[in-house]
Amino acid sequence: MRKQKILTNERLKYKFKSFFDLANFGIRIAKERIAKEEYVTLSELMQDLVDLPDEFKPQGS
Repeated sequence: MRKQKILTNERLKYKFKSFFDLANFGIRIAKERIAKEEYVTLSELMQDLVDLPDEFKPQGS
């Protein structure tokens, strides 16, 4: 079983430039999955967002 990562507010600071970007990525991923006629749940969509690489590096790292 794959270990589940949790997307916290702290992680969001490094993953996306803004909440607008977060929403756009989520919508794009959902549209792509639905276009392939796949069912997608919100938890699957959130896991896809968690798996995206960080856009920014944490300060001090």
